[in-house]
Amino acid sequence: MFTPVSSTGSNAWSPQSSQDEPQPQPSQPMRPTQPTRQPRSAPTLSQVQGTPAGAAGAITPTEAQQLIDRYENGDGYPDDSTNASSLADLLADGLRGIPQDVVRFESQLMLYRQKIEALPQQERERYARMLEKGVEAYESATSDADRQKIARNITENVFKPVDAAYPKAMADPAQRVQQEFTPPFGAQYLGAAGQQQVALLAQLGKQFSQAKTPQERESLFRQAAEIRHTLQHQIQARIAQAKIQLDQQWAEADRELDAALEEAKDADIATPEGDFDNTSSYERLKIFGQKAFTSPRNVQEFQYQLQQHPEKFKELKDWYNDANARTEWARSSMLGDPLRRTPNLPPPLPDFTNTPTDDLRMGHYGQELLDRDRLGLKLVGEDEGMYHAASQRGPIENGYLAAHTPPKPLWQRRTEDGIGRFLIGMIPGVNLFTDWIVPADSLSPDERAGIDIASGVLGGMLGETKFPGGRSGKAREGHEGGEGGAHSPGEGGPNGKGTGEGRSGGTRGGGQGGPDGAGAGGTGGTAGRSGGTGGAPASGAEAPTGIRGVPDRYVSIPGEALTPDPQFRGIYRDSKGQVYIQQDGHTYAVRYDKDNGTWRVTSPEGGTRPSYAVRLDGNGNWEVNPDTGLAGGTKYTDEVGRRAYESWYSGSSYDEVGKELGVADTTARTWASRYAETHRLPSMPGDVRPGKIKGWMNDGNSMYAELSNGRPLQEVANRHTGGNTFMAYRSAMRYAKTSGADPKPVLRARLQEIDAEAAEGHEPQRQEPTPSQPTQGQSHPQPQVEPMTRQQYDRTRELYDQGQSPEQIAQETGVPQQWAEDVVHGRGYWSPSKQAYVEPIYDPEHTEAGPSAKRQRVEPEAPGTSGVQSAAQETPGWGRNELRQYIDDGSKLDNATFEDIYHWLNEGGPEPAGLQQEMIDQGFPDLTPQMVRDYLDPNSRAQFTTQQRIRIAQWLGL
Repeated sequence: MFTPVSSTGSNAWSPQSSQDEPQPQPSQPMRPTQPTRQPRSAPTLSQVQGTPAGAAGAITPTEAQQLIDRYENGDGYPDDSTNASSLADLLADGLRGIPQDVVRFESQLMLYRQKIEALPQQERERYARMLEKGVEAYESATSDADRQKIARNITENVFKPVDAAYPKAMADPAQRVQQEFTPPFGAQYLGAAGQQQVALLAQLGKQFSQAKTPQERESLFRQAAEIRHTLQHQIQARIAQAKIQLDQQWAEADRELDAALEEAKDADIATPEGDFDNTSSYERLKIFGQKAFTSPRNVQEFQYQLQQHPEKFKELKDWYNDANARTEWARSSMLGDPLRRTPNLPPPLPDFTNTPTDDLRMGHYGQELLDRDRLGLKLVGEDEGMYHAASQRGPIENGYLAAHTPPKPLWQRRTEDGIGRFLIGMIPGVNLFTDWIVPADSLSPDERAGIDIASGVLGGMLGETKFPGGRSGKAREGHEGGEGGAHSPGEGGPNGKGTGEGRSGGTRGGGQGGPDGAGAGGTGGTAGRSGGTGGAPASGAEAPTGIRGVPDRYVSIPGEALTPDPQFRGIYRDSKGQVYIQQDGHTYAVRYDKDNGTWRVTSPEGGTRPSYAVRLDGNGNWEVNPDTGLAGGTKYTDEVGRRAYESWYSGSSYDEVGKELGVADTTARTWASRYAETHRLPSMPGDVRPGKIKGWMNDGNSMYAELSNGRPLQEVANRHTGGNTFMAYRSAMRYAKTSGADPKPVLRARLQEIDAEAAEGHEPQRQEPTPSQPTQGQSHPQPQVEPMTRQQYDRTRELYDQGQSPEQIAQETGVPQQWAEDVVHGRGYWSPSKQAYVEPIYDPEHTEAGPSAKRQRVEPEAPGTSGVQSAAQETPGWGRNELRQYIDDGSKLDNATFEDIYHWLNEGGPEPAGLQQEMIDQGFPDLTPQMVRDYLDPNSRAQFTTQQRIRIAQWLGL
């Protein structure tokens, strides 16, 4: 039987015999040749008759011809060749989208398999082996030239000899008689009843070979002919029904393609005025691809429609032409700077209307074509990002280029640093600033010192180092002297040291004293290496801007060029991993405050000076962040944010949340919004007017009534909240809370919606956190989060395995040296959800935490386990029965159990002790508590297979 499978299933057609009325249906068009192959266990003629082929007892050619003439002229019944032709036509229809020469060749294979099965045993086995070997090579070839060469070899060595042998076999009466007792062509696709008839043919064949009289042989032959004709007729009927089902599959694929094209054309995409930064063509290509490229069946039908009706996708071609022109402009713009190292830019934009397919394996055509189109869809997004960066120019383009330009090799950086430092060290006056001009971080301190000594010696041979201005020797002290003060002249002190008062806030050191201490002391300053201490601007100078509210003394002077951090907007790093921000020409050193989820400006003077919390405003400018503390001076924690959000999510107003927590309603709103943004949870839609939201909330009683009557949440949302299921859920919960109604109907509707989305493969939308607010860890005790990309993490491990030190790894990857040491020593784990390297959580008051063993080099990488999970306390008291009761009617649970399950499901509480063991004991060793929680979490990004969803639903009793 041909079994149709899902569009994401196997490529092969699989014969089955589990039903009495099977249908030869193509499971998937990409793998067309499988259904026509006889199983390797198919009985041979000699096996059927129990005697070697050709030994037909005492039957004579005349008797054999009489039997054929009498019983083989079954008018109205299809023969094997007719069924082979019908299967070839079905096969060709199932190969839509595949190159036509391949379709013709695969159809020929069907006809020749039928001929081969009619040959005597020795020839049949020889040609069958040759054909199967050739077909395997043909379907695995990755070029059209190779396939044509293999097809010619098959034609010469199989097709032509079979064409010569087949008429001879059909002209031999004895061979024709023996064939009557063999299974008809396509018999492997019959059901259980049909297979019983095939077995009966084998028994009749044995009796025929042992029959003594012509009368016995005629009776047996007549029965076999009747059975075989009936089976041939059944096979023909199955083929006709399979054709109908195949046509229905293609029609469904056509409808999906048409819907994808219409959705892309009708999409409301905001475009800027003029033609600047217009990415609408990219967006329409992505919309079409996301809806159309969902299965091998769809991509094959797409190729077929392009072959038959290319004008149908004219808009798709227009979008490609527009997006491709923009992509190539962006590529040319970014590669136009000859002084910049060549960045790694994305490949050219793929043309979905002209996807190359010659290198695809025909035996896996549909799946490989689907993979190629999905890869092209990803490239559309990458090219769109490149075009957007090139259109914006300035910092955005520079940041993009910095993120996509590979770092210089270490040997090149060491060479450049060594030569540059040596040359700078020879220049009189300039050599005093060598550490600032050429930090040479790729060199060790000893190497830098050696270069400085050598360049200094050579520079001394060329002439004494002088300051600009011509004075040298003891006058240097005068230059560095002076204490900050008012603007007044100073007096020369002993040995040329200036003793006068300096101009406060200036940039010069003390004045230049004469060789004998005479002369004016000049002015002192603060921004020099040693000078005055004044902090106010010099008289007549423009007041510095920077970040409003942050004192000017917090401005830092990095000792090297800074590189934009590709992961965090507005963040820059030096080669040692120190973090900076910049605004209005000022640079500030910052650190990340994980407790409050904000960046803090730190003083370059260190000590106990306070830090200033900052954030990016809506215009991309840095400002002081006022939302970093709670009433009474308590710091914001993840726990209070969770409490505020959960209360609001379940229907409470911000005023009620504030009263519950003992804070103002504005503070409650800030906490809930911050928790939602940090954890990517649903929040109030920002593109809807407050008046409309209020109207939705007032309509909560109607929504509650409809949900109580069993109406799906999505349908209720379509009727009342413009399709926003979150607002429909919250409105109904708000009504239940204020009226005292039972909230279970609303909760049950929400769970059903989650189940439906999981079954359809839809991922709940999440709000992405802004780069200025990295994801926080769990509340007390909190893990140390070190944001880095997965590429940086993997590269750190790779470089350590190559023998590099943490200092060298930090220079190579751009992560701070301490973070590199943490990875090397195995002090944490990689967190995909946080996109960071996270220190495992432990409570020093209750847990003995010894030093971690250093990671051995070239150690096979094992999947990291979450330190959050492993260290979380286990809470006994509930299991599967209690969880089922919670879903069905939580009011029957005791308050403690209800609260424990509620907190666990909302990621705030630990899993119970022994829950994993309970799953194993109950026959679900493939499940974990985390999988169940992700399944029930509407905001989880976890993806499950169909089998996993079924298993979880079985365990939950849904």
